[in-house]
Amino acid sequence: YINQNYSENIDLTDISNMLGFDRSYFCRIFRQQMGISPQTYIVSFRLEKAAELLSLKKLTQKEIAKQVDYPDVYAFSRMFKRKYGISPGQYRKVANKSREA
Repeated sequence: YINQNYSENIDLTDISNMLGFDRSYFCRIFRQQMGISPQTYIVSFRLEKAAELLSLKKLTQKEIAKQVDYPDVYAFSRMFKRKYGISPGQYRKVANKSREA
């Protein structure tokens, strides 16, 4: 569900209800199986998709942020840098250079 709906607002309570679980039970089981919380997984998955878009398409950072459910490009940039250690713009430059080589 998360992988298919990453571009939309994902509510863990909705997922839990859809599965017939209590929210805390769902989060506990998810963490046991995946090794990370559902929220951490969602953020990580979205940022991986953003990295793909940065390296493959000529969309603006604002458009990419919106596609991965970050309405604020500054929050997106902050989270991206936290995960990858470089800004989205720097990532795009590095990705383009490696594609050209």
